[in-house]
Amino acid sequence: MRELRAMLDELEADTGREYQLTSAVGAGYDKIANVDYSASAPYMDYIFAMTYDFFGAWNNVTGHQTAIYCGSHMSAGECDGTGVDDNGEPRKGPAYTLDNGVQLLLESGVPPEKVVIGTAMYGRGWEGVFPANATDPSNPMTTPGNGPIKGSTADGIWEAGVIDYKGVVTSMLGSAGNGINGFQPGYDAQAEAAYVWNPDNGKLVTYDNPRSVKAKGQYVRNHNFAGLFAWEIDADNGNILNAMHEA
Repeated sequence: MRELRAMLDELEADTGREYQLTSAVGAGYDKIANVDYSASAPYMDYIFAMTYDFFGAWNNVTGHQTAIYCGSHMSAGECDGTGVDDNGEPRKGPAYTLDNGVQLLLESGVPPEKVVIGTAMYGRGWEGVFPANATDPSNPMTTPGNGPIKGSTADGIWEAGVIDYKGVVTSMLGSAGNGINGFQPGYDAQAEAAYVWNPDNGKLVTYDNPRSVKAKGQYVRNHNFAGLFAWEIDADNGNILNAMHEA
């Protein structure tokens, strides 16, 4: 980053233009530990924390893919990374959440005015999430998945396990947002995270909705961060972008 900044400074002198140096970075504790932010942050204008993809169908562990805080299904030890996991092994770090990640960035020397928080314009989902397999039948995050959610491009599913936000709206939520085709919208107020679930066919999607995005906007304002960004625009129907703006 120091070398890039030096080259950009030379380019500025040649062109008379200003060039920003930014990076989009992983927000998990193990990703943050791989970078010396106290050394690199001074050379960057903004650091875009990719506060999404925390959970997904690369395995069958369900969870909120872009939550601010730990979900109501998590234990205190799982959230803060203390104690032992289900296999009796000591936990190596805190759960993947927006708050856990950006607090570690701050502790690593990143100034808050350089931090930009990520919103997801898509969902991640699983098949095989049935109430019969849940420790809490009312909470699908206590149920394992059984492979990535599948569907057609007409539903907004361009690859197994991933669905456009606009596809969630048209095929799962409906225009009124109350759920269609057997899907039931849900919201974990503790985590500030949206999901939609069909307990009959076992399909579960975790995603950002306008409520969770506005909660992220409030989080940004409360902590004097730089703002919000999103991935990616063609998956939105305008709802997420509008919520970012309003928040």
